[in-house]
Amino acid sequence: MPQPPPPPQPPPYLFFVLCFFNIVFAGGDACTLSSNEIPRSSCPPFSSTPPFPFSISPGCGHPSFQLKCSLPYSTISINDFSFSVIEFEPNSSSLTLSPQTHHSFTSTETTTNSNCSSLSIPTRSINLSGSPFRFSDSDCSRLSVVRSCSPLNLPNCSHCSWECKLIKNPVQLLHGCGSSHLPISEQGCQPNILEYLDQFLTVGLHVEYDESQDSYFSSCRVCKSKNGICGFNSSDPDKRFLCFLPKSRFSPPWIHEDDANRIAILCSIFTVLCLLLAVLVIAAIYRSKRLRALASEEDPTILFLHRHRSASLLPPVFTYEELESSTNRFDPKRKIGDGGFGSVYLGHLYDGRVVAVKYLHKQQHHHAAAAGKAFSTKSFCNEILILSSIDHPNLVKLYGYCSDPRGLLLVYDYVPNGTLADHLHGPKGLHRKGRLTWQVRLDIALQTALALEYLHFAVHPAIVHRDITSSNIFIEKDMRIKVGDFGLSRLLVFPETSSSSSGYVWTGPQGTPGYLDPDYHRSFRLTEKSDVYSFGVVLLELISGLKAVDQSRDKREMALADLVVSKIQMGQLHQVVDPVLIVEGEAKESIYAAAELAFRCVAADKDDRPDSKEVVEELERIRSCTRGFGGANNSNGGEGGDACTLSSNEIPRSSCPPFSSTPPFPFSISPGCGHPSFQLKCSLPYSTISINDFSFSVIEFEPNSSSLTLSPQTHHSFTSTETTTNSNCSSLSIPTRSINLSGSPFRFSDSDCSRLSVVRSCSPLNLPNCSHCSWECKLIKNPVQLLHGCGSSHLPISEQGCQPNILEYLDQFLTVGLHVEYDESQDSYFSSCRVCKSKNGICGFNSSDPDKRFLCFLPKSRFSPPWIHEDDANRIAILCSIFTVLCLLLAVLVIAAIYRSKRLRALASEEDPTILFLHRHRSASLLPPVFTYEELESSTNRFDPKRKIGDGGFGSVYLGHLYDGRVVAVKYLHKQQHHHAAAAGKAFSTKSFCNEILILSSIDHPNLVKLYGYCSDPRGLLLVYDYVPNGTLADHLHGPKGLHRKGRLTWQVRLDIALQTALALEYLHFAVHPAIVHRDITSSNIFIEKDMRIKVGDFGLSRLLVFPETSSSSSGYVWTGPQGTPGYLDPDYHRSFRLTEKSDVYSFGVVLLELISGLKAVDQSRDKREMALADLVVSKIQMGQLHQVVDPVLIVEGEAKESIYAAAELAFRCVAADKDDRPDSKEVVEELERIRSCTRGFGGANNSNGGEGDVAKG
Repeated sequence: MPQPPPPPQPPPYLFFVLCFFNIVFAGGDACTLSSNEIPRSSCPPFSSTPPFPFSISPGCGHPSFQLKCSLPYSTISINDFSFSVIEFEPNSSSLTLSPQTHHSFTSTETTTNSNCSSLSIPTRSINLSGSPFRFSDSDCSRLSVVRSCSPLNLPNCSHCSWECKLIKNPVQLLHGCGSSHLPISEQGCQPNILEYLDQFLTVGLHVEYDESQDSYFSSCRVCKSKNGICGFNSSDPDKRFLCFLPKSRFSPPWIHEDDANRIAILCSIFTVLCLLLAVLVIAAIYRSKRLRALASEEDPTILFLHRHRSASLLPPVFTYEELESSTNRFDPKRKIGDGGFGSVYLGHLYDGRVVAVKYLHKQQHHHAAAAGKAFSTKSFCNEILILSSIDHPNLVKLYGYCSDPRGLLLVYDYVPNGTLADHLHGPKGLHRKGRLTWQVRLDIALQTALALEYLHFAVHPAIVHRDITSSNIFIEKDMRIKVGDFGLSRLLVFPETSSSSSGYVWTGPQGTPGYLDPDYHRSFRLTEKSDVYSFGVVLLELISGLKAVDQSRDKREMALADLVVSKIQMGQLHQVVDPVLIVEGEAKESIYAAAELAFRCVAADKDDRPDSKEVVEELERIRSCTRGFGGANNSNGGEGGDACTLSSNEIPRSSCPPFSSTPPFPFSISPGCGHPSFQLKCSLPYSTISINDFSFSVIEFEPNSSSLTLSPQTHHSFTSTETTTNSNCSSLSIPTRSINLSGSPFRFSDSDCSRLSVVRSCSPLNLPNCSHCSWECKLIKNPVQLLHGCGSSHLPISEQGCQPNILEYLDQFLTVGLHVEYDESQDSYFSSCRVCKSKNGICGFNSSDPDKRFLCFLPKSRFSPPWIHEDDANRIAILCSIFTVLCLLLAVLVIAAIYRSKRLRALASEEDPTILFLHRHRSASLLPPVFTYEELESSTNRFDPKRKIGDGGFGSVYLGHLYDGRVVAVKYLHKQQHHHAAAAGKAFSTKSFCNEILILSSIDHPNLVKLYGYCSDPRGLLLVYDYVPNGTLADHLHGPKGLHRKGRLTWQVRLDIALQTALALEYLHFAVHPAIVHRDITSSNIFIEKDMRIKVGDFGLSRLLVFPETSSSSSGYVWTGPQGTPGYLDPDYHRSFRLTEKSDVYSFGVVLLELISGLKAVDQSRDKREMALADLVVSKIQMGQLHQVVDPVLIVEGEAKESIYAAAELAFRCVAADKDDRPDSKEVVEELERIRSCTRGFGGANNSNGGEGDVAKG
């Protein structure tokens, strides 16, 4: 290898890098262009282009002198103030500015009442600090001597404090002007100070700047001496000075332009290095082919396993015959479930062990292996390596495996008691739920967390399960659990990549709807915190008994995590706690603590979640505090009567003062019992009660009265947004607003109202600063305002003496307690309760009902309908007989249906499932032509790897030449001919293959790839498409030749590509019935022909949604787990699991953003929040910085700029988070046609030349 150049010279490739950056980032002409194109009279008061330091182009001039041209005056922003430029003298260093108060002075610092002044005076001091400007001495002097001609006529200073300050001291209007300024001349007095200030601002402020104190001016003089244009780096927070030179250097500074020999030497070295690199690449390719040829005869499973682990450390190997015998030849009766890419059968091994056998699929044909099955084998091996290396009592154990040409099999231990989902949501869920007491549920959660802690911290490298769901938690007979289903698609950390120290794996989102981590979906970075999110959902299922996803719920609450989080935030967790649980005392605290942990686990940002170690520690703490509380609610009549009795009787007699025993009705300490307005919380020294949003200590209660003595807990109960009191106003614990009992059964006693109505101060009122302590001032003037609803109508019981300190008196008054009363005759709860008690019932209410309707909990349940008396034995016997006959009849019908189904399957077993499916849905005359396997094998030169041109859905694509001369693309999929493999799950693959044939043969549009035919053969499934030779849109925008190809993608061409793609979507969504949702509109699936027309392709098997048998649904959506390409996947589809045509519109919006920006849809090098292109551009649009992400090779001015911005606005609507806010594909087409009609040929590659540093865009 040649020696590197001498140390003084940079490496040769730097020459080409510098050339490239000088071409792309030349900015001198950009500044000149934007400046020269401004009309001479459109930027008053400047008669021509504003000179330095002023500028009308971002990035040019001085950053503090940026102008916005308008009529009648241009504007300039200083700090957050906007001014009209009234006057400027060319050779001076001063300006006359008038503030635009109507739109520039909205501020959160000071709020002025709209009734204070009708003049346009700023609501705070005008502050020039931190800018190059300062107020002139003359203005400061003028304001410093202004005075009123008459005594000050102040407005209400508590509401108009700013106006009061200006009237007293007008110079405060200009921040930084003080009394040190001497007046130029004595002015007369002013009859109205505020009108004078308004006129003063209208005439204008004189501001000055000092060039000698600002380095920009000296730097600009040096720049102009080099014929440069002065500017700054607009993307730099410090706005550093830049000089845009009129000419770029096409050679490094250490190479003189006249030194031809040196350039020739560098070019020669570069050429030699390129040739050497080419030789090395050819040698590596040849060696790789030799190695593949040597390994082609070996089993890839053995190769992979032996490359990563010694045979002695691998689990036992079973023969195919052993496992076939153990499952009775994979008898469908033995099928117990479906796992990742396979089916699970119950097996009995020769040694008596009962096992679960997962049957996966493997293709033995050489060409099928070449078409993509190698990854399936690698995934199978990875599962063996991971599961054989772990050993934990709460993880399903791998007993062994089998790698055979007839199939891939994994053998696990069998857990017989079903899954957690079966117990919570299955057909026998109500019966099984009775066994799931809160203590049992807590143990299940803890065991699951221990399994995760083991996977995340005890195993190296860490394993991310990626599918923690209630369906994958298996329960043994003793209620211990095992986490299972480490499916092939859910294995993330492979041994060969586990050395990465990044802490995450980059991968497309996969998992079960409802459990899938939203942070993982947003950033495409998978970490152990994704398992924590899924665990949080499982914990919420244990608490609520609800499903993780339920279509019957509201869209915003369809996902259990969204539902429970919203309830917790509203303080309504009790509404979603499983009603079969007893929720009181320590059990309630335990459930609420677990809910708080689940709330943290399902945090939207993974950084806010605990890790699995913290989860284990918290669950162990919760369990240690529970002390056996919880269980199924053994209700016995009505709606929970025994629960009320139990919770009341178990309260210690002295723990709920002032009650010496269990509080009587209407009081209650159990949610759902008693009166909803009399719910107590027991504590010492006093129990508490909440009335409206006020919390009171219960001081005294007389059993046979209808009154209470309450003392407000002001220290923690009166936090309110209604009134804010300065902490310096009073050191006493007085509420910050009136105590309001409106809407409750309570009212203040006449005696309390009367006592406060006669309180007065012994001395003249000593008020605090009422502008800050307005509430205290009100109380001192009128103490009765403390109790809302007390007025002057209450007559005093006796005249009280005056009080030296009103606030101290009120504090003592509240400490002694308020006397509140309630009227039983005006409340229907009391009369209903009397009727309930006459039936030996317990009075309560429906706590989940917003109206809190009265309920009577009866002590005994009725196990027969109301029209059957309990002593009517004959009638009960008749009903039992009818029920028995109906059950027998149903059993006969089920047996007959099973027998008929078996007969039909036996008759169809000899036929090709592809033919069965196609003929069941369409006549043979309407199907595309059928090719033989030999025809397609010959057209692709026996599927020569040299002919491989890409990968599609579940297969590889080869270039083919048909006998009639047509050039086609042949997609090779996979089909298993063995009967048992078909029984193990391949039927859906065949059905998907048939669906693609049915859909693609029924569509015909110039912008969609055409299906020429298909082949169904035991050796493989093949689809034949027309061939588009000019690559994809992604190749042109982001490929290795992207920069060269981008030059051909003018804005007009990009707009045409977007319109053609939208036309294809419009056809799929509206012209085809049923509508087709592509589900993978990406720049990689838009193929470009030589004339730059496009075709949308890759209707992959996993991306077909609207199948003919389900298309009759009128719901407008298909329920399915989110699938698609990261960066293009619709977030609304991810959240609601409802797929509609608007999901394609979202993906199209991302493609349109790619066309506008030239950036990738997903880029790991960007910030996490801007990794997805949609997030990046939306944030830039919202900040008014779209120009920062427009592709720099586009010319962005005039009508082309308007066209690009209009297209960006359309893309912004397409990528709206809520699908209801997006346009449909028809609206997209109409808008793009309108934009194209207005563009009139603008757009193209930006032929830049000149400049250094960043581009200053005009």
